[in-house]
Amino acid sequence: MFEQIQQFCEQQKITIEQFERAIDVSPGYVYKLKGKHKPSYKVAKKIATLLGKSIEEFVEGKDE
Repeated sequence: MFEQIQQFCEQQKITIEQFERAIDVSPGYVYKLKGKHKPSYKVAKKIATLLGKSIEEFVEGKDE
């Protein structure tokens, strides 16, 4: 999950912090996704939408 977000941020030339603000989560939240932390459905849906993926593609780590 974290890798998808990091790649998106690099492509869009935005910081992780800007991404976190866009999905309305606390600072440092995205970095927690490097470990075992899993986002709630609501947050996962926001992330997937911002990435332009379905929630299934995001959660399963599929690239389309």
